[in-house]
Amino acid sequence: KRCTGMVWSVLTGVVLACCTVLGGLPSASTAAGTLLGGRSALLSFAAKLAPTPSRTPAHARGTSMLAAANAGPKGGGASLDAQLANLERRATAAAASWDTVATAFLDAPLADAACARLGALADCAAVRVGGFPGARRAMFVLTHPELVTSVVASEHVTLFRVSADFASSDPLANCIVNIGVGLESVGDVLLEGDDTAYIVVAASSAKTFKRLLPKGLKGGKGGAVTIDEHDGAVEGVLQELEVQRLDKRAQR
Repeated sequence: KRCTGMVWSVLTGVVLACCTVLGGLPSASTAAGTLLGGRSALLSFAAKLAPTPSRTPAHARGTSMLAAANAGPKGGGASLDAQLANLERRATAAAASWDTVATAFLDAPLADAACARLGALADCAAVRVGGFPGARRAMFVLTHPELVTSVVASEHVTLFRVSADFASSDPLANCIVNIGVGLESVGDVLLEGDDTAYIVVAASSAKTFKRLLPKGLKGGKGGAVTIDEHDGAVEGVLQELEVQRLDKRAQR
């Protein structure tokens, strides 16, 4: 715009000077009118040359803001204090409404901390359910203190004994996830040798687990995969479930 103004000033001075000195040329008013048209043309041309400010569409701005709002700290997951506070809120709500609510399975450190935190609440009840005595991973059944006696562990978790060739099968975590059961629905997994595993599963996923898991495992000594509910003692080495990336080409 500054460049256009300078050109306009110079051009106006030249034309008016010519109109004054020379005769027979258009009058000053006519020349001024002509210059006004020329100025409009100059401004239009300059506008086309001027860079257009970059603008982000409204929907894109909204998407970016939403993504930023949902982005958590690196490493993901809430802190231990935040998770405990959330469990306390859920326990308080369940007790206030005289409801019974089961959490997902919690890792051992969180389960131990939750046991201490929730156990200190006078108006709430939290029953730790792991599937067998001494289980490390556990879920909590949250309810009103007067309803504790109605909590039955077997209604919330199921312990399975699985016989298969685990050494030659895909990693157990992969097999479980592949049948549509999330690892948050799985408690402790103990492996006894290479052909027997004890696996605790949330009751809500037990039917799917029992029906589909054998299809993802290779048969053991008897040639077939067997899976049965178990209510006896468990033995074996505690396994840490982690989904692994497999190279199918290397397995062929």
